[in-house]
Amino acid sequence: MSKRIQAESSSNMASYLTGDLDSVIRERKAEIDELRDSIKDLKVDLSCYHKIRKLGDGACGKAKLYVDSRTNQLVSIKTLKGDLSDQEQTVYTRLTFFREAKLTHQFQHPAIIQFIGCNYPNGTKMSDHAFITEFAENYSLSSVLEKINENPRYNQKWFKTQRAIIAFGVAVAFMVIHHQGIIHRDLKPENILLNRSFEPKIADFGGARLNNQAAKTNIGTVRYLAPEIL
Repeated sequence: MSKRIQAESSSNMASYLTGDLDSVIRERKAEIDELRDSIKDLKVDLSCYHKIRKLGDGACGKAKLYVDSRTNQLVSIKTLKGDLSDQEQTVYTRLTFFREAKLTHQFQHPAIIQFIGCNYPNGTKMSDHAFITEFAENYSLSSVLEKINENPRYNQKWFKTQRAIIAFGVAVAFMVIHHQGIIHRDLKPENILLNRSFEPKIADFGGARLNNQAAKTNIGTVRYLAPEIL
């Protein structure tokens, strides 16, 4: 779950300016309770997963590589950071976690990251929130672009066909996502994961919303936001 800029709508911003932050937090907590109930069948037992190594840290959590002892499948498990001292940020991060689980599990498509399950506590302990997906062996498009910037010769390995496969895969994935009535809202190289064959997998639905839902926040990464949002 990447760090995003969040521009509150006029109604929520008014709540902030008048000091009514508690009402915003109450709304988000109510949505969390609703989402928790809707995804209770997606909870999985983590005892069958054995850690191999760390994959990386994000703004709101960290990812590690695990293996499923039952199937030998490699998976990525993201857990939330446990040191968020700000109540509003804690509530928002948990809300993002449950939203992502509910939306991601709807998809069974080769160009969208495969959701395996999640685990979360009865309470609010952040580090016990776990999000499990398939493992993308070649990490993200962002990591590939960084390698190209560091070593231009690496670019020679990227044939036009490979680039076309990624572009086509992303386009097809978003056709499927939009057909489901979902708006992703944070498409960027970091959220385009690549499997062993460098085929794309769209990930990170934490900021997504249903098309028929009113947008309470403008979410995204500044560098990739549409000009009209800025």
